Amino acid sequence: MTLDSSSRVVLLGGTSGIGLAVARRAALAGAQVTIASRNPASIERALGELPAGVIGRAVDATSAEEVAAFLDGVGEFDHFAYTAAENLVGRTLDEITAQNAAEFFGLRLFHALDAVRLAVPHLRAGGSVTLTSGTAAFKGARDGRSAPPRAAR
Repeated sequence: MTLDSSSRVVLLGGTSGIGLAVARRAALAGAQVTIASRNPASIERALGELPAGVIGRAVDATSAEEVAAFLDGVGEFDHFAYTAAENLVGRTLDEITAQNAAEFFGLRLFHALDAVRLAVPHLRAGGSVTLTSGTAAFKGARDGRSAPPRAAR
């Protein structure tokens, strides 16, 4: 992917971790960057760390209506990245319930797919979509506390 001053990049979840790093790199390459997060305080903190000109918007990634309105407001763009997720709280098998597993996968999978569905009509020809995962997808802690829900060892 080439980034320059004609590139428009949208990040849903661009206020910390991988999303913040992508936003910083894209902005330093000259791209027009828009970040979004549910938490206005996170947006303000991230904007303070990013180059001037980055735009921040409050958007709840679990609301298709909010995501659609956000993307409609942005207009056309070249690159969409979804990095939205709460801090990872690993659980042992005996702590996993259907409800907390649904919440875990809801934001990381189902709402991500819905955001992509809503973003694609706004992508310019040759645009890209990026979905991310963290390192816990590959290696968790021995006690299972920093890893996502999984079967017993």
